[in-house]
Amino acid sequence: QMRADQEFQAPGSWENLGGSPAGAAYLEKKQQIGASLTQSQSKTCSDAEEEAARVVCSKHIDEQAHPHMFSDCLFDLCRGGDESF
Repeated sequence: QMRADQEFQAPGSWENLGGSPAGAAYLEKKQQIGASLTQSQSKTCSDAEEEAARVVCSKHIDEQAHPHMFSDCLFDLCRGGDESF
């Protein structure tokens, strides 16, 4: 399990700290995704996945105006990122 910023680590679960069960589930999912990202750096998109990533990236970034940022968006989404940028 990956942990960072040990000086700020709080003992116990999110719920024990007063957080909601939904918040705990969300944080657990994000932690799992983060761990899987470190294990899948070489993963690439299928054509269908890349097209889906293009749709999401196009909603937020103008490819013509910001080609490098658009490319970074595709890279991130193809490796397990989501729309919560």
